[in-house]
Amino acid sequence: MVELADVKQGIGCRAMGYLLYGVISTLIWMILLTSSILVHYSAAYYRRASLSARVALALSHLLRRLGKLLAIINFFLVILACTFQYSNFYDRCFCNSSVFSRGNAAYAMVIETTAQATQAKAAWIGALVTACASALTFIGLVNLLLDTLP
Repeated sequence: MVELADVKQGIGCRAMGYLLYGVISTLIWMILLTSSILVHYSAAYYRRASLSARVALALSHLLRRLGKLLAIINFFLVILACTFQYSNFYDRCFCNSSVFSRGNAAYAMVIETTAQATQAKAAWIGALVTACASALTFIGLVNLLLDTLP
């Protein structure tokens, strides 16, 4: 017999939504970074107007537009995920049973153990600390790099 404490959770609807948001956000970041690199390259060779500089400039414009389009789509996806979360759309058997990662062997756990509740609380605290630390680091870096006049 399998103990409830030994049962591992899988990827459900909520986790899949967050994972999809993270993957698309990372893809957008890479596309926009590549676009910036290509613009910098084409600006460096602007005087010569070589074919490679013109191709880099055209490709950078295309990547910038694609990145912005994906960012708009990602914005609507995260709004949809938040709406699903707060409207209890994710509290269904399909979403609670981790169908995406378990397939036909999916199950829904009705009663969670004390150990699982403790692990979930620790994960939430860790995520909150990490988010606050990264936000404060970003604010600190922006303040350091801010070019203000005396």
